[in-house]
Amino acid sequence: MVLIPSKTVLSNQLDIENFVKKQLAPFRERDWTNHIRPLNEAEKRYFDEHPMKDTAEGGCEECNSTGQEETTYNPKSKWDWYAIGGRWDGWLTDQSTRMKKEGSPGDENTEKEIGTIESLRDSFKSDHEEDSELKEFNWPDYDKMGQDILPNIRMVGELNLDTDDHGNHHIPFAIITPDGEWHEKGQMCWFACVSNENVDWDQEAVEILKKHKDHLAVAVDLHI
Repeated sequence: MVLIPSKTVLSNQLDIENFVKKQLAPFRERDWTNHIRPLNEAEKRYFDEHPMKDTAEGGCEECNSTGQEETTYNPKSKWDWYAIGGRWDGWLTDQSTRMKKEGSPGDENTEKEIGTIESLRDSFKSDHEEDSELKEFNWPDYDKMGQDILPNIRMVGELNLDTDDHGNHHIPFAIITPDGEWHEKGQMCWFACVSNENVDWDQEAVEILKKHKDHLAVAVDLHI
């Protein structure tokens, strides 16, 4: 889940997509290649200038006798591809459950369910109209957004944070807060295996989300 601060200007779907892309960028698996490019270029330049260049040395073939092995893997990596919604399409707005009961994506029920997002926005504004934190919130123009993204955005203050409501609450596996920090339940490995799992994650996630109730939440499907 990516949280968008209340003062962020969101005039269309692209604004949301760009914000999500920016927040996820530091955690991309392959971006370490770009990060270490200046190091690689400097290493090659100094190597070419060194008087012992091309001097044969025995030793480890993997590290070329330097004692160090180069890697292009980002140590902060959390994903190699992502999609807003993706396999979790509709989860944030409870539309995935409704679709199973009332129809399938793409039929006339889709448009009907999309309308509930504006209702959520309006009801949230009404319930919190005295909250000074929300007075400057730049509400997205939902009419300019594609239907594919609408089921995957919601005000944090409208999320179900009841940890006892198993299967229905909106507590994600990970949260990126507006400061760019990554908070997670555990380390996601291949085949959905999790290591170093935080048994207190649900409560910690609830506390994080409560601090950002005036923010917009975007559900993002990440693959690693």
